[in-house]
Amino acid sequence: MKRNYSLPILSLGHFGIDLACLYFYFTNFPQSGLVKIISAALLYNFLAFALQAPIGYFFDKFPAKRSTAIGILFVLGGFLLGLWHLRTTGLVLCGFGNAFYHVGGSIGIARTNQKGLRDSGVFVSAGALGVSFGTWLAAGYALPVGFFSEKTIWILLLLIVLLFLQRMVDSPIRETANTFSAGTKAVLLLLSLFAVFIRSFGGLFFPASYKELFTSSEHTSLTIFLMVMASGIVAFLGKFLGGFLSILNTRILHKLLPDESLDLRTGNYIFGTVTLLLSAILLTFAGHIPFLCFLGILCFHAAMPVTLFELYCILPDRPGFAMGLSTVMLFLGYLPHEFFSLNALPASAILFTLTLLAAACMVLSLWVYRKAIHNNNVQGGIS
Repeated sequence: MKRNYSLPILSLGHFGIDLACLYFYFTNFPQSGLVKIISAALLYNFLAFALQAPIGYFFDKFPAKRSTAIGILFVLGGFLLGLWHLRTTGLVLCGFGNAFYHVGGSIGIARTNQKGLRDSGVFVSAGALGVSFGTWLAAGYALPVGFFSEKTIWILLLLIVLLFLQRMVDSPIRETANTFSAGTKAVLLLLSLFAVFIRSFGGLFFPASYKELFTSSEHTSLTIFLMVMASGIVAFLGKFLGGFLSILNTRILHKLLPDESLDLRTGNYIFGTVTLLLSAILLTFAGHIPFLCFLGILCFHAAMPVTLFELYCILPDRPGFAMGLSTVMLFLGYLPHEFFSLNALPASAILFTLTLLAAACMVLSLWVYRKAIHNNNVQGGIS
């Protein structure tokens, strides 16, 4: 039987692309400077996140490796332009490259079974590490700071290796669309997207006490590295474990409850609800305690693969578009922080309210889904 290396290659690529793009951004725009009349951050985030939906809708008809290869080529082009001091054009290419790669990665890992749920968490978690690692490299803690350094050469080599590895990526067999009505699908889609928007907006109000777990009185190179990587580490662990824990949750429910219709999606909605409720409680009432704050943020991020998997199930023949819709919501959730000063707002109360709203979306989705199963006699099961 032929081995399938798509998941490790796509995940490594996700790590590399996000590392490269954040490194390019922070070495060329260290103070979040302006590009004409808008900030560099707004320009990059619009290209990298808001454009994934139209790109995904078009590229869903092609193999995953086509979109991922285009994405890597765009980022390579951005780096070469950066070396020629064309930093704004380079940033544009990096933004496009990030969007294309995410779309291709989604096409390559999307399934509506256990493997799809697991792979969703593994794939998105790699990007969290890439973002933090790219930020650390750009800060100059390890090697000389600046875009014109040996770090840039190593990243270019990494991108070239990733480009050649894309030849080994295979797209999974597409599942047929489920039998739910268009109205049911629309409601489930809107609830999932609203939950993503809420988490995107609320995630920027996290308490920071968890970073104390990575600090030390001795500022060694390791402790500095861990301090910079702290947010990426907790995001990585939450997203990576989310899919596995959701599958385990469904299996436990199967043993405890004699309900034949208790399928993977039902368990997934329940898991998403519980993790978000735990997150709200921990971050609001114990956010000052480093370990409990860390655990609360981990639970918050564990809901990410839950939502992404549900989007794949709602739009099984449009995985790139499904990923794109979720990243549009991430971009919209980021916008208020770009245009308004929110530092004076009660962060704890806002985070608590928004996390409860996201949990409510999970509960409503569960109710709509279970009602659709009952009405349409659609039987699930752990695939």
